[in-house]
Amino acid sequence: MEAHSVNNMWTSLKSLKDRLVHEMKVLDNGRNKLIHHLKEDYHRTLKEKTLMKIETVVEQVLADVAQGISPSFVYGSTTSWSDVSFVAGKGLIINGTKTTSVRFESFQSVRKFGLLMKVLSIMYKLVQTDRYCTKRDIFYQDTSFYGTQSILDGIVDNISCMLEIPRWHLHVLATSKGCIVGNLTFQDAEDNLVDCQNTQMGKGFPDMNTRLLLHKLWNNFQIPVLGLLDADPHGIEIMATYKFGSRSLSFEAQHLSVPCMQWLGILPTDIQRLGIPESVLTPMTKTDISKALYLLDRPYMKYYPAWTREIEELLKTQKKAEIQSLDSISSSFLCDVYLPSKIRCGGWI
Repeated sequence: MEAHSVNNMWTSLKSLKDRLVHEMKVLDNGRNKLIHHLKEDYHRTLKEKTLMKIETVVEQVLADVAQGISPSFVYGSTTSWSDVSFVAGKGLIINGTKTTSVRFESFQSVRKFGLLMKVLSIMYKLVQTDRYCTKRDIFYQDTSFYGTQSILDGIVDNISCMLEIPRWHLHVLATSKGCIVGNLTFQDAEDNLVDCQNTQMGKGFPDMNTRLLLHKLWNNFQIPVLGLLDADPHGIEIMATYKFGSRSLSFEAQHLSVPCMQWLGILPTDIQRLGIPESVLTPMTKTDISKALYLLDRPYMKYYPAWTREIEELLKTQKKAEIQSLDSISSSFLCDVYLPSKIRCGGWI
């Protein structure tokens, strides 16, 4: 009798477990469907907003022509450092007080007016058809018309600034130069699963895609972000671009800068402190010196005296060092000693 009761109990428990598993699957499916619908609604609203902004600009051009007025495009200027301001916690922000006007009637700007119109039409078609395209692809559609890749790049940024819409929402992408490695998995816009343990580390001057991803990781997870770069003016400029943003994309600072990012190394003052041999150091070139002096004049430097001291150290010693120079101390010094001790002791600025 007792054995029969035990069997009934186990049967009931198994039935309960199966029912709970089934209900959990139903809930998961419902949640996934809800998330899918929310994403669809968001993208549909974003698409409509983007198309409407482009239509508004083009309609104004047509209205001006109909009234006998010379049409023009107007957008915020970022051509000089006086056009941007440093805001703590945000980075470099466009002032918006100075604008650039591209007028059809002006001989100097009529070609640029045509470029803006052409790229606007390409963007409109891309958004309308839910397709994406790289700046390089657009350039090779008509190389003689654009002239150079840098001219097209500037036109794309001008339109993004004029519409106040991020470039990626205009469906124009850049060929990424940065890479990522680590214990991180995420889904991209096409629902592809990206495993960051199977890629390489970031390299070179930070492009928009790399900066956008780093900003998203910091903004969503509020994790510490530390920068390890060469102890030279170029490395410092890379660090500054990640932390403060860039002048040319100051209108997108809220999406690209990582204000909490700390400069871990290699600091110019580390060179003497660690006793890195003179034989592995490189003399500063005239270009390096000019860049260092240029960095000292950046609007954010007065808020970061420790950064100023590091740049002044470079100018004083006239020597720069790459990350690989730490191998002269020991092949494992970087990973086994330098990074652990720096992080443990808070040796960043």
